[in-house]
Amino acid sequence: MHAIEQLASLLKREVPEAELHLDLPRNGGSPDLAAWLDVRLEDRHIAVEARGGGAFGISLLPDQREEPLAGLFQGPDRIAATQTEALQLIASLLRAGKETLSPSVRHAAIAR
Repeated sequence: MHAIEQLASLLKREVPEAELHLDLPRNGGSPDLAAWLDVRLEDRHIAVEARGGGAFGISLLPDQREEPLAGLFQGPDRIAATQTEALQLIASLLRAGKETLSPSVRHAAIAR
């Protein structure tokens, strides 16, 4: 099982109302290849990338309807070194209020 599948399972238990979409490598989820998890809750959208090595890149994305290409190819806002750290950060971002998504505080929220 790929590390991002494990993270998705834990996240579903932690925040059951979140919508999750996994994008795994075609070879069945080799832990050495990149995989992605899109997480949505109300108006919050978080993209998570996992590659070999156990770290997770986490980005809080702006509203895709207003800026469909915003956040693409810019690298993650934060790197979580462990699955536990990633779970805690994602859950806290999902539970944050709408003000977290304003451009002026986006990076401050993710840097916590």
